[in-house]
Amino acid sequence: MDFKRLEMIFVAVFIALDIFLFVSYRQNQNVYSSTNSSQTPTQLVRQDMKDDNITVGQLSNKTQDGYYLASRANTKLSERANRLTGQQISFDQDDELTSRFYQPVNYRKGHAVTTAENLLKERSKVLFGREYTYSDELSSNSHLVFVQSHNNIPVYDSKAYLTFELDDGAITGYTQRYIDDFIVLREKNTVISAKEAVTNLYTDSEIPTNSTVVWQRLAYYGFVDAKGSTIYIPTWYIGIKDNSTKNISTKQINGFTGALIKNKSAESAVINSN
Repeated sequence: MDFKRLEMIFVAVFIALDIFLFVSYRQNQNVYSSTNSSQTPTQLVRQDMKDDNITVGQLSNKTQDGYYLASRANTKLSERANRLTGQQISFDQDDELTSRFYQPVNYRKGHAVTTAENLLKERSKVLFGREYTYSDELSSNSHLVFVQSHNNIPVYDSKAYLTFELDDGAITGYTQRYIDDFIVLREKNTVISAKEAVTNLYTDSEIPTNSTVVWQRLAYYGFVDAKGSTIYIPTWYIGIKDNSTKNISTKQINGFTGALIKNKSAESAVINSN
């Protein structure tokens, strides 16, 4: 067999191989397009979650408005501490108030939150108490955490917390920090929905296989501290339970951009796993 004929055979084989690969590629593309044409991107992600044994449940598509906020350090608590009675009070350098009741406030089983909410209404027991609302995600069996809010969106930052201490069926005291005023830095912006936040978290590979998204909460997150001020942005906090260990971890998604947030410190989002 001469070289010329051998060369022609190789060319023919390569051409046939190219045709085979091209036809196969086109068939695969058609199958993919046919499969995807009946599903939206969101449906595809939900199917991928299901394949990874991730349980999500119903998620809201509703968007809402949020702001860039700022707060400044203040001394409102120490300035008005003389209004409080029936407790021993002390302050630290950040104007955090620590209270110990002379007589612990007893509560019936299952009524700790209600008892604490009643204390918040007593001006001689708690300063600015009506500005705080209960946060189940931040609370535990030994502490009840109440937080300040802006436009009905809670602030998940220790500077806005009031924490009651529980011991053997009684509220023994509390620690409190207070933000005197929230400053709006920019015009309102649209905050992404809970569904988009969870979808982004999954596509960022932050939801492990064999897990359950147990809750989602929109709250303000203090992401920058500078010269005595803190800047806040709306943030989706998402609780994820490992189905094997039952442990719950918390992830954060920027409510404006949809990007994953890495905590600047543990105090910014102390979410309990109970």
